[in-house]
Amino acid sequence: MGELARPFVKSPLTAQEIQATGSGVPDPGGLPGALRYDVPGSFNGSSGTYQLVVNPETNTVYHFNFVGGK
Repeated sequence: MGELARPFVKSPLTAQEIQATGSGVPDPGGLPGALRYDVPGSFNGSSGTYQLVVNPETNTVYHFNFVGGK
């Protein structure tokens, strides 16, 4: 089979590093207790932004994506 399109999703360390930036804001989507992080980074040679929405109390990840710059 093919490779994962977003292998960083399986990396707890990447999510921890994003959260360690301390740049989380209350989720604009309204999930109670969730924080959203938009952190610059790179993936497969492309610069862009990691998006992470997580509940820090339960460590539940609701959204984890990388959006390349345009």
